[in-house]
Order: sequence, then C-alpha cells, then structure tokens
Amino acid sequence: MCGLAGYVNVAPDKRVALALALGAGVDTRAGHAAGYVAVHGKAVRYARKVGTWANTKKSAGASARFVKGAAGDLAIIHGRYATCGDANSLLQAHPFAVQRNGRTALWGAHNGMIEGAHESAAAHGRTCDVDSREAFELLADGNVKDLAQLPGYGTLAWLDGTLRDRVRIVAMTPCAALEICRTACGAIVFASTRAIILDALKFAGIPCDVTWYTVETGKVYEAHADGRLTFSAHADVTLADRWRAPAAWAYDPRHEASTDDFDEFDDPGPCPIATCGSMDTFAYDGNAYCADCDAHWTHVAPDATDDPANEADYFDGESWDRWLESERDRARLGSAAE
Repeated sequence: MCGLAGYVNVAPDKRVALALALGAGVDTRAGHAAGYVAVHGKAVRYARKVGTWANTKKSAGASARFVKGAAGDLAIIHGRYATCGDANSLLQAHPFAVQRNGRTALWGAHNGMIEGAHESAAAHGRTCDVDSREAFELLADGNVKDLAQLPGYGTLAWLDGTLRDRVRIVAMTPCAALEICRTACGAIVFASTRAIILDALKFAGIPCDVTWYTVETGKVYEAHADGRLTFSAHADVTLADRWRAPAAWAYDPRHEASTDDFDEFDDPGPCPIATCGSMDTFAYDGNAYCADCDAHWTHVAPDATDDPANEADYFDGESWDRWLESERDRARLGSAAE
C-alpha cells in the first residue's frame, strides 16, 4: 500500500504548506520512499528519495528544498510502502519517468498492486523490477488493452510529457483509493483518502469547505492548472478482476497449503502493521496473513477449540466459499480495502 496525492490551482502562498502536509499525509500509508513531480512555469521538477517526507535523514535545508520542489503550479506527491521489489531502491521509488525516443513521455505514480507485471514486461521486451512501472510503460506505449489484462487494483496519476498543464488521474478498479475535491477557493486536490486532504487543507490554511466528486472507475480525469476538472479524451484505464485473472497471476490462498492444513477460514480483520492497515487479509491454521505487505501474525478463529479431533475447526469448503464471495463483493462494490 502506498500514498498518493496532488493538487492544481492552489494560491502560490499556500503551495509549500499544502505540499508539506500532503507529504505528511501520504507518509501515513508509506514509509519506504517519497517522491514528486511538479510543474513550475515551463519547467518540470522531479525528485525521489529513500525515506519519508517527514524524516529524510538529510539536512533540514535538503528537506526544505525537496518540499519546495513539490510546491509547483500543479503537483503529484507520492509515498511508497514496498509490497514488492526493494524497499531501499531509489530507482523503484515513485514517480517514474518513462522515456520514449530520448524524451520523457510521462511521469507517473501508482497506489495499489499489479500482478503479472514481470510477465507483461518480458512479453514487451523489457525487464521490470517493480510492478507499478509496467503500468506506465504500457501507458507510454498507448497500450491500455494489455494493461487491462493485468489483475490488480489501484490508482494512477501522471503528468504527460507534452501536456504539462494538467494532471491525469484514474481509479483503475472499484476498490481503488482515490478522493477528489474542489475547495471553496477553486483548487482541485486529490489523495488516497479524504482524511489526507482535509488535514492538509487545514494545515495550509485553506478553507475545508469542499465539494467531493464521485469517481467513476476507469475514467481518466484531467485536473487542469486553471482549476478545471474534466474527463479526458484518453481511453479508459482499467485492470482485470483479480479473481478472474489468468491462473499464473491470480492470488489464491489455497496455493499456500493443502486443504488438510486449514482451520475454519476466518476474517482476521485489518493488518496490524501501522503503515499498512490493509483489509486484504486472510487466516487459516491458526495464522493470519496480509496479501498487501506479507505480514503474518497468530490468529485463532472465534469458534476454534484446542481439540484437533473437533472437525468443526477444520476447513470444510463452506468457509472458503463464503469468504471468497465476500471478497468478490468487496472488489465489485469498492469497500474500504484501502
């Protein structure tokens, strides 16, 4: 799980405070890396670093320059929590600058997870060390068809290399974490959660009287530097249903153990890792697991007993079916998985 935020049409004297506060907001969902891309007049400023917005392990001056760099006419702000790849790799931090013909085609950041990215990259003659980058490689190719075949979830935000007066944003799946609002003063602000937005507006001294937009899955929004929010002419951008994905990519806890090893399948609640908190968790055989950050912890189903001969404690198929159907419903309805 990562944190994603950004804005357009914010008064110049509010931008540094808002960028700082949005960075602190995405930190609550991140912890491994931070980055931004921002437009300042005709110039694009782009930077990434290992660490968080709040604690970079660098000098105060370097931290201030980083935040000021993000405080542009428009900006995309990201905090990374590595669920794959190398958490300490600067090259795997977001946003990614994707090159085509010797120029930057786009700068993009992702919050979520994409399965099959390595296979997709290999099929297109490239390597992939982190799942998110492949989404932007496909976007740079204009290949939304192949992107739609990859299972996963999440939100993308990117700055086009030639259209630098707008940020493009899309919730690729119903359960993607994306909130977009217009403030009373005409700014457009987006983030993974409403709390990130409201806390940042309050910190920056921007009135929190906002209008929230209903986000349509797959529709690419364009937040323009002049404060307009429009649907883009860009083709819809979606991901495949994780439960109907190709077998090699689909996530299925039954691959982790034989049915003989399962206690009654149970919902252990949210991930206990403070920087994660994902609801994409499952439990069996006395243990719980998080599908987002791979954490695991001891969990005993409420009706379990210490008697191994009690067949009611063991997986009988019905618990799995109930849980799987609830997960499918959650993916379709977009409940609070993020």
